[in-house]
Amino acid sequence: MVAYQVYRVNWLRAKARCDRWGEELKLVTHEMSWVVLWFQHQRLVWEERAENSNRAGKPGHRIYAFKQVDLWQRLESRARRQFLGKMVVN
Repeated sequence: MVAYQVYRVNWLRAKARCDRWGEELKLVTHEMSWVVLWFQHQRLVWEERAENSNRAGKPGHRIYAFKQVDLWQRLESRARRQFLGKMVVN
């Protein structure tokens, strides 16, 4: 009877560990998508700021905004490349 209880406890622990890993995998794959979407959102925000600063006639602001657009574009592209086939696609 004692051996049966030991096997049962070990099985329950293994099942709980497997369930946690499954949840973690699901979260991580969604987080990859969220990171790409955040980078995309930031790029779009800075593109709008660059366009608005172009109308206002402030070249320093426009240049900085374009620099930020480039930064967020590169981050987005790199994340898409590295997460390809691993993230949840909406």
